[in-house]
Amino acid sequence: MQIESVDKIRSSDGRSGRQGIGWLFTGCVLLLCAAAVFIFLKTAASGVGLVSDSVNYLNGARMISEGRGYARLSGNQSVKPITNFPPLYSIILSGFLLAGLDAAAAAWWVALIFYLLNLITIVILIGSVSDNRWVGLLGGILFLVSKPFLYFQVFAMSESVFFFTTLWSFFFLWRGLDRDRAFDWLMSGAFAGWAFLTRYAGAASLGAALAAILMIAPCQVRKFRALGQCLLGALPWMAGWLVRNQLVAGNTMNRAAGVHLLGFDDFQTGVLIFWKWLNPLRYGELTAPVPWMRVGVLLFAVLAAAYCLAGWILTLRGREIPDRLRFVWAGLVYCFGYLALVYLTISFLDASVNIEERILYPLWMVLLLIAVVLSVEIFSKTSAFVRAVPILIWGFFTVIFASETAVFVPKFSSLQYGWAWSGWRDSPAMNLIQSLPVETVIYSNQQEAVSFWTGRGSYALLDPIDPSSDAERPGYAETQTEIRRQVLSGEAILVFFQVGDWLDPAGGDNWVTRLTEGLPVIYQDESEWVIGTQ
Repeated sequence: MQIESVDKIRSSDGRSGRQGIGWLFTGCVLLLCAAAVFIFLKTAASGVGLVSDSVNYLNGARMISEGRGYARLSGNQSVKPITNFPPLYSIILSGFLLAGLDAAAAAWWVALIFYLLNLITIVILIGSVSDNRWVGLLGGILFLVSKPFLYFQVFAMSESVFFFTTLWSFFFLWRGLDRDRAFDWLMSGAFAGWAFLTRYAGAASLGAALAAILMIAPCQVRKFRALGQCLLGALPWMAGWLVRNQLVAGNTMNRAAGVHLLGFDDFQTGVLIFWKWLNPLRYGELTAPVPWMRVGVLLFAVLAAAYCLAGWILTLRGREIPDRLRFVWAGLVYCFGYLALVYLTISFLDASVNIEERILYPLWMVLLLIAVVLSVEIFSKTSAFVRAVPILIWGFFTVIFASETAVFVPKFSSLQYGWAWSGWRDSPAMNLIQSLPVETVIYSNQQEAVSFWTGRGSYALLDPIDPSSDAERPGYAETQTEIRRQVLSGEAILVFFQVGDWLDPAGGDNWVTRLTEGLPVIYQDESEWVIGTQ
């Protein structure tokens, strides 16, 4: 009895100790979330940034909340279905609109919520893969101080939801490779499908999952069953959306096939973005990469490809890759697949997409996850001396990232990005638009601003070159002649904002001056033109 009592005491002490550590960890996570809320509030004090895509998403959300489906208002106020932007982000926004919030407030709350959800998901994911929840917490800190992680979540854009769905697709993929359970495969596929419903680039998540199942899943995993379960989770969402688009609009993604291949300059841009993210304090002012940067990126790509190939070969030979390294493998395959998708999209479908930070953002987030997991693997397998290396590297980048974020936060908070600028609301031209009869057709060089601030549809005033095909627009001259006729007849008006940016800097004629030549002026100042008759 005495021995039993002692054992019970010890057992009780062990449970109490574990509970105490558990409460300590929970407290630390709450502090991390509190820090995230503080950073977000300081950054988005004047609201989240609104860019062209933001307005399209918000307009789609408005139409959903009004029961008119995922659509937009055209220039003649007719309802047009949206197909070029997947709907999930707008669906989430519409819930907040139905709750009584305006569009800007809805975007702010969605941004904050998903900023926190993504941070918590990172803690869970890194903690699970590393088998150490405290490492997950440290990984969360590294992401918290990373400017790209914050930057793309303080805009009303789909990135926050996209990153959330991508993270959870990875999480369930990693669990599926470890446990081979139907639920994990289904959920990995489902989150990949929801990533696709957020951005079409979400197809890369499904591709990475299928490649991992086929190429590095342990031998005991029944691969074809797992493939079927993953596809079952993903395809209903993906196929259902594409079929809807074809039925309501006659196209699947509103993109026309063509050939406009990415070139060396695009590669240069991508290389520079990578190094600026890696060490913004050192390379932030560079305008072009130096040769060693290009070599460094290419060397990394070769090593990553070799790692993926080696993992596949080892699996074929019956060797099982450790859990963490399987995660690294899947992450690298995702990066290659995502890059291939971007290349094919720009080169053959949409030349208007540029190689920029937003496009490469998912790569940075996944590569940072990979770096954290690899550092844990190195730490757990090496001597005490070598263990100091990942610790020092981790600390170095935490300081570097935090330094950049500390500069970015007050800069962003002092501005109102894009269409969020209150000057749009106070614009004489915008006030004039709101007083026009509903049948007046509006043409504007800032179509999104008109839509967001007035709730009216408009037609875009376009230059002669179509950025999606990088070719001259067919029938452009005839279109301009028809626009002039409508203005002269009183059917339409032209509204130019920030007009100085659209004129020929040398003072010569361009498409703006040719279009407006001889037309009556309703209002004109140094920044805005309203052309037409009242």
